[in-house]
This record gives sequence, C-alpha cells and structure tokens, in this order.
Amino acid sequence: MAAMTKFHAAALLPAVLCLSLAACSQTASDESTAGSAASSVAVAASTKSTPTAAALASEAEDIDLAGADWRTQGNVDDMGMITRDGTDTMVCICVNDDSVEFYYDEPEQIFYDMAFYPAPVVNARQNYNGAYFDDLNGDGDSDLCLFFLNDDGSDLLLTWYWNAEDGYVFDAEASNPIDISGSFDPGTAVQTDYFDEYGLEINASMDTGTYLLEDGVGSFIPSNEDYALGSAWWEVTKRSDYTHDGFREIEFDAICYIPDEAIPSYYEEEYYGSFTSVVSGELYDRYTGMWLTAASTHMDTGRSDNHYVHTIEWNGESYEIEYFYSTEWPEVGDWNQVLIMSYIVYLPEGYDGLVFAAQSMPGSYEECQDRLNLESICPEADLFNCDTVDARSNLYFAID
Repeated sequence: MAAMTKFHAAALLPAVLCLSLAACSQTASDESTAGSAASSVAVAASTKSTPTAAALASEAEDIDLAGADWRTQGNVDDMGMITRDGTDTMVCICVNDDSVEFYYDEPEQIFYDMAFYPAPVVNARQNYNGAYFDDLNGDGDSDLCLFFLNDDGSDLLLTWYWNAEDGYVFDAEASNPIDISGSFDPGTAVQTDYFDEYGLEINASMDTGTYLLEDGVGSFIPSNEDYALGSAWWEVTKRSDYTHDGFREIEFDAICYIPDEAIPSYYEEEYYGSFTSVVSGELYDRYTGMWLTAASTHMDTGRSDNHYVHTIEWNGESYEIEYFYSTEWPEVGDWNQVLIMSYIVYLPEGYDGLVFAAQSMPGSYEECQDRLNLESICPEADLFNCDTVDARSNLYFAID
C-alpha cells in the first residue's frame, strides 16, 4: 500500500445552495484543504404570424390622427433589440394576455414577429416585468425570456428558443413550472427551483454505496511545479434523523475514498512524505443554489471547530440552517487515504432542500489554492457563480 498521507479538509464556496468542503491531504512531514432545449414544448411555437386585416385597419385609423404615432398611444409596453443572422433590430414590445408581439421601431406600425404563451396569462400587461433577448443556446440568434412580477414578490418566467424554421418554440424546462392546460394566474406563481432551472440533477443517493467522482482529488508537490488530478469515490450515510419542537435534526457522514491510482506514482517515489492532495465537499441549498459557506479545515478537526449558520430566503419564507461537522483521516483498508466528514444539521421542520456536493477539483494549482480560500472570495455564492467550481461535474446527494 502506498504511503499514507494526511489531508486538509477545506470548506469551499460554490454558487447558489452549497456548502463546499475541500479536503487537502498533506504528507506526514507537514501536518500544519438551459440549456434544456432537449424537450422543447411547441405549444407556443410561432412562424411569424401576422395580425388580421381588421386589426391593421383599426391601427391605421389611429395613426392617421393629427400628430399621432402609434408608439405614443399607449400600445407599447417596452423596447428591445433582437439579433438574427448578425443583424440587430430595435423592436417595440406589445404584451397581450395570450402572446407577446414585436413591431419595428418605426412611426408606421409594421409587424416583426410574435410568441404565444403556453396558456393565457392573467393581467399580463399589468404584471409584465421585462423581456430579455439573450442568445440562450449559442446559435448566434436572439432567444426570448419574459418575466412577470407578482404582488408577493415571486415571478413567472416564460422562455422560448428561436429558429428560422419554427420561429419561437416555448421551452417548459427553461421556464417556471406551470400547468399549460389552462389559464395561469401570475398571482399564484412560485420561484423556480435552482437545480431544475439550471438542469442540475441529484445524481447520487444516501445509503446506496459509493459513487465515482472523476477529477475528485488534486495533488501537488512542495515546489508547486506539478499538479495532477485523479478520481475518488464518495458515499453519504445517515446516522440519525428525528424531528422535535419544530426542528429536524439529521446526523450523517460524507466519506471520500482515495485509491492509490489517484496519486501519481512518482509522487510516492520521488516526493515521499512531502506532497499534498486536496478533495472538496460542501453543503448547498437546492432551491437557491447557495453555498452554505464554511472555511477550509486541515487534518483531523472536531465539531466545535466547524460551526456555521446560514439563512435561506425562498418563495417568501426564511429557513435558518445550523450545522456542525468534524473531519477525520483514518487508515481504512487498502485505500491510499480516507476522509470522513461527520455532520449534525438542524433544519426547520418544513425545509427539505439540503444537498451535499462532492466536488471535482479544478485543473490548475492556482485554482486549487483559490479553492482553499473560497470563503473569502465568494461566500454564499450560488453554484454557477462560485470561482473554481464546475457545477456540472459534481456528485449531488439530497440529504433527505
């Protein structure tokens, strides 16, 4: 068996619902870590439909009024710029209960395009809160996001991808979940689950054994001239779970197993007792993606050394999450090294969004060092806005 190493456990900051824990291992000589166009719903697809002749005639009569310009008559709700085939076009945005229409920004009302809602939106004009024409799928053409703001502060998001053949195609997976079989009242809207919104999956389960995490461990030598990645295995096991006085108390272990092959053989041969390895695991909130920030820890630590409290704001409610954890690097079987993180978490009884993320390590020594200091770089950031964290390369365990 290769020489045993001592690792540092370091809590890192991811982006929206996360408690990141990076664990560093050091040798015994140093004991100081929308893309969701796949299932587009074509309910709201449009291929450049045009207004009726009667509607245009009525609009023309209004335009003929002395000094009138249709844009000044209260029909325009917003302005925007749409890019297609490399050409930018300024448009006037007109919001209806069943669709949104775009007209050229000209004195004469000339139809440009429109997108249909998957179901009528009650009080659409009153609740309209913005349109965005970003290129969501990278094809060079503008797509469409519409936002409607409710009185309670929640919002409704509708998303369409545009292509020359089909026009605007509604995408339910990139929108707030709604029932497209009938009318939708924005007053009943709820915020979109962060994991669902960004297409992240709970891809690992508690108490079901180990899961392979590619690039799960990063190692480097004292001179910092070399940095290597290797795979590791993670599992999460529950110790206890009970509810009392309106709170839920959960105890669980997150365990990382580092095999010999994850450590370059020449480290063991040439730098025996002097190289460092790092692994990373953190807690996140599924609903907001927020990292439940913790500071890096080194070697074996007790729960009194690692105590954190964070507040989640979600769908008009506040949830306070308090947790403690300890770290231990025992000798286990034929593994090169094993990290055991033992958690005890206190949650409000109605909260069920806690996620443990076993995180892949970044590709360079410099980023690895940043990972060990994320609590000062991006505290409480969400998964996609946390430096050095690749949200799509992690293992996610729901703590349920």
